[in-house]
Amino acid sequence: MKKISMLLLLISFVCIQTRQMTVDMHMLFRSLQCDYFQGLFIEDRQHTLMSMQASDFYQINKERMLFLEQKYADLLHKNVVASVSVQWINSVVGYGLFALEALPKDSFIGEYAGRLKVIKKSEAYNYSYAWKYPLGETDEVMMIVDAKNLGNELRFVNHSVDCNVKVVYVTGYDRRIHVCFIALKDIVKGQQLLIHYGSINWGDKEPSVLHP
Repeated sequence: MKKISMLLLLISFVCIQTRQMTVDMHMLFRSLQCDYFQGLFIEDRQHTLMSMQASDFYQINKERMLFLEQKYADLLHKNVVASVSVQWINSVVGYGLFALEALPKDSFIGEYAGRLKVIKKSEAYNYSYAWKYPLGETDEVMMIVDAKNLGNELRFVNHSVDCNVKVVYVTGYDRRIHVCFIALKDIVKGQQLLIHYGSINWGDKEPSVLHP
């Protein structure tokens, strides 16, 4: 009977700790005037009419896209985010994202959540937490996933040339492309997650965020 009571006490403690971590995360986002959100928020419903399969990006990368879909679509659908924590680094860098457990190479870290929107290329530098979306680009406009006011933990991944995280584009069960992060190499517990933001020259083929 005593063992059962101790077990129930331990379970209760774990539940309380889990709830506290969740509350702290939401409190952090509120303090930054950002809503915590998982997924891709479609700001303009016309984007739902885009034909992914008809795009040049999909046709050029079709084999790779199918492979990534088979490997990660289920994790994407379940809104899986790796075991990570947002931690304050310093007044220059701000916050960063750190691994709470070892993450083997190619581990799914999560989706870069935010608002999918079309912007003028000339206004790109006004967006400080945005990742380039691979569809809908013309000479004048481009699409982005903007996490400034709506996003999840991945908005805190910092830049480094010596990175351990990379971006992949995963087709979800909703038949839309999602911007996702995976482990580029083995990541040890306690290590900061870092990604190469890429060039801000929009002529480059490599995906990139709008601001380092």
